[in-house]
Amino acid sequence: MKLRLELEPEEYRRLVELVYLGNWIVNGIKEERDEKYDRVEQKVYQLAPDAEMEGAFELDEESGQLFPSDAFEEGNVAEAIDAYDEYTLWQELADRLARIELGKRFPPEDFAKLAEEDRERLWDEAARPFLEEFETHGAARLKIGG
Repeated sequence: MKLRLELEPEEYRRLVELVYLGNWIVNGIKEERDEKYDRVEQKVYQLAPDAEMEGAFELDEESGQLFPSDAFEEGNVAEAIDAYDEYTLWQELADRLARIELGKRFPPEDFAKLAEEDRERLWDEAARPFLEEFETHGAARLKIGG
């Protein structure tokens, strides 16, 4: 079965951005790429001339693969990646610090026995001060060690 999707050029541009961002998440930090995502990405990129996106991709002569141009990567996708990285950095750090704080107050088996809404409330209460600190001061007042 083959699927058909009709998109306006602007919708196609958004699809390209989504595919790029999705593959960046899946393959961006791997040593060995998951090629099934690369194949789908290439199929989407190959439609670029039909959507008047000629400068958005560059052809690698050796591999025959299309890659986003620098101009493409410096646009909306770079902003989205930067915003995502900024958010996840502070959220993950606050979550890990909250886990440490909660571990001081509750043995893991006791915390697991709490109702889900109580665990979520306690987690939020433990993470909130860290999130507020990071929002106000970033990493400026982080101290490592005693």
